[in-house]
Formats: sequence, C-alpha cells, structure tokens
Amino acid sequence: MRLFETPIDRVLAITRTTSLLNVRNRPGVSGEPVGQVDALKMLEVVERVEGDAVSGNDEWYRIAEDAFCWSGGCGELEFLQDGKFRTNPEVRRREDGTITTLSEEEKIRIFGRIEYTSKDNGAIEITNDFRRNLVRIHPPFFPLPPYDASSMFVHVKARPSFQRVFYLLMKHDLARFVKTYDGAFTARHMAWNKSRPLSSHSWGIAVDLNARDNGYGKEPAKEDENGTLLPVLPFFEAEGFAWGGHFKPAAYFDGMHFELARLDI
Repeated sequence: MRLFETPIDRVLAITRTTSLLNVRNRPGVSGEPVGQVDALKMLEVVERVEGDAVSGNDEWYRIAEDAFCWSGGCGELEFLQDGKFRTNPEVRRREDGTITTLSEEEKIRIFGRIEYTSKDNGAIEITNDFRRNLVRIHPPFFPLPPYDASSMFVHVKARPSFQRVFYLLMKHDLARFVKTYDGAFTARHMAWNKSRPLSSHSWGIAVDLNARDNGYGKEPAKEDENGTLLPVLPFFEAEGFAWGGHFKPAAYFDGMHFELARLDI
C-alpha cells in the first residue's frame, strides 16, 4: 500500500497497525485484497464504516478510495480537525511564550519514579520496573543516520504526542529538515554527568535531532543554516514539547533537544 497520499483536509484520524493487516476493496472479509500493511505502521483513516463483523467487531476504516481495513487490527485513533490534531496541551510558559520543562517532581508524578544506581560515565542502571512503561514507535520517515534505526523507544504516555508530531511533519513535507536521529530513551544523568539530575531521556519523553548542527552549549542553527530545526519547532510546541534552543542561559543551549512538558497526561 502507498501511504500518506490522502490530502490532509480529508484525513479524519491516524492510527497504528498492531499486526500485518490486509487491505480490501470493500469493508468485509469477502472484499478483494488490494494490499497489505505491515505491523506497527502509521495509517491515515478517512472514514469509519460498518462492515463484516470479525470477532464481534464490525467497524472498518476507509484508508483510501476503495481501500478498507478492519479496525481490530489497529490501535487507538488520534483525531484531526482542520488539518490539526484536537489537542490543547497544558504547559507552563516563560514571559516570552516559550515552553518550560517539567520539574523532576512533575516527571515522577506524571511518568513514574525511576529507581537507579549511577555509573561513573554518567549512565544509570534502572533497578525498578520503570522500563515496562516504554514502547517502541516507528516514525514514518525513519530510518535516519547515524544509527539507521527504524524505531525509537518512548514512554507510553508520550507516544501519542510523538506520533502526532512525526505524522504532521511527514504530511507538511517538513520531515526533510530532520537529518539525523540522535537518541530518545537513554538511561543517564543530564550531560552524562553523575553529579547532575536525571535526564528527561531517562523517562523516554525526549528526542535529539540534528545533533551535529545543534550542539550542546552552542547557538542552534538558524533558519537558513544547515541542520536547522526551526521549521519543525511549531509542530513540537503545539504538542507541548519544550525546545532546548530556548534554554537559559546560553551555556545550556541544547538545540537538538525536544522534551515533552505537558501537565495534562
């Protein structure tokens, strides 16, 4: 199946396949197969329709003209409205309107407590069952250098926000600005310094992109410079992500870094 070709004003929602999914020319198992979609792929839903019941579930999704898949092979729907997701994140902002990060106490309250032992290199060994909160997602424009990873691990509560951002970047032809994927979940202290608090990467709520051109402690790449992330910034902010390019003072600039700062999940 060729994906992401539906005009965004016709997309009702997105979903994620949970298994290999057959696509048929009508909403029923008697429909003629017209393709398949692999497990864990993102799908655009144009319409929810009634069709043949499978395991007691008769809801099917139209994903393109004359292309339908059974809803039981998909995860939850994330709904769109006027080309944007129906989300109004609760965040804290600075006087200039930029989003501030969550405190450690807030991260623990929202995403869970991490019990750990520290290593000399700034990494940590998680000693409780926190890792059960992590899920794998497959951004539609992966794999990317330098790791050529096709997926990343994030906190299950952060998954919808990451999925929505990555989808909209794809639809608005902005994924081309994401040149490299430089890490998401990583169990460590900030800046790999064991004397500092835990990094938000330890909770699986942060991602680093275009690291070479947006180094820690350096001014982030400007709009006309290689590696700039300014074109994608509004989509991350709309989902409640704080950007390291707004950190203060300048010694803490971290232009590669986006971390979820929502208080309402």
